[in-house]
Amino acid sequence: MSINSYHQINLEKLFLELSQVFNGNSEIEKISSQELRAKAKVALAFTEEKAISKDIANVMRSDDAHPICSEILKTPFNWTPPKTSKSDLYKKHSHFKAHVELLGPDGLVKSNIVRLGLYGMQS
Repeated sequence: MSINSYHQINLEKLFLELSQVFNGNSEIEKISSQELRAKAKVALAFTEEKAISKDIANVMRSDDAHPICSEILKTPFNWTPPKTSKSDLYKKHSHFKAHVELLGPDGLVKSNIVRLGLYGMQS
């Protein structure tokens, strides 16, 4: 039996804030920002919560952390090692990583335009 709990989460605020992070002139930043804004109103997800590791959370709370980190930490994501690769070797070497796919074919919010996720790595 899982001790984790499921949550419906509204990602609108996070998506709108993330869209501001991608403020450069590169094409991928423009497309990412545009897709985050376009999906913000429908950015609802139902996910199992699995807390991020304390080590990663401490870095995200540090004085020099990006301001968006506080919003990310408030969101009950299912932080797990990445599953975006079919490579067994990649999976084997990813046990210390935390990942949430926000946008994409397998994301919390579906997108065929952008694959965007959050990653954390412990040393």
